[in-house]
Amino acid sequence: MRMLTTLVAVMRRLTRVFGRARLDREIDDELAFHLAMRQARMANAGRHQSHDPALDARRRFGNVTSIKEQTRDMWTFPSVESLFQDVRYALRTLRRAPAFSVVAVLALAIGIGANSAIFSLVNAVVLRGMPYPDADRLVLLIGNVQRDVIERRGNSYPDHLDWRRDARSFDDMAAYESITATLNSVDAPERRNAEAVTSPYFSLIGVAPAIGRTFRPDEDAANGPA
Repeated sequence: MRMLTTLVAVMRRLTRVFGRARLDREIDDELAFHLAMRQARMANAGRHQSHDPALDARRRFGNVTSIKEQTRDMWTFPSVESLFQDVRYALRTLRRAPAFSVVAVLALAIGIGANSAIFSLVNAVVLRGMPYPDADRLVLLIGNVQRDVIERRGNSYPDHLDWRRDARSFDDMAAYESITATLNSVDAPERRNAEAVTSPYFSLIGVAPAIGRTFRPDEDAANGPA
């Protein structure tokens, strides 16, 4: 019940934001009524100090403009109202300067597009992780070359065999290398990006072939199966 009451109060405030003219009239009528009541009480009590009871009533009542603003803030959402005012002002400014408007819209479009692309990349790689089973257990090992500075380089196939033989912290290891291959089709050959991999690459990343099978461990040799 309390949540429903809060929701009704919020809806009323939002309605008053969009009905600004009606709200101002209601506040003016309310303030005028209170001023008239105060003026009548002062006149009946004989407490007015000048020949103008209305002026004395306004002085004792306080700053009408300030009270009106405070009342409007209590009955509406000042932040939402300020946002609408800023948007209207921005639209008027853009309408007066079409060239600037085009540049501003293009800059916003480029900025939003770049941020969306960066977030999509970060979300796919960092936040969500790789689309493999137990992706948090996959580790990429990279070799280093000691020169003037330490350079990160891919390791050689003999190094991979030594690492796999001596490793004690991993369940298994597989090597891969990015290559470009030619795919012979019916129409014309096509150049495609591919990877040369070793066993057990597919079982490590949890990928099964759609048709057929992957290569067996005995087929994973430099010169093919023995």
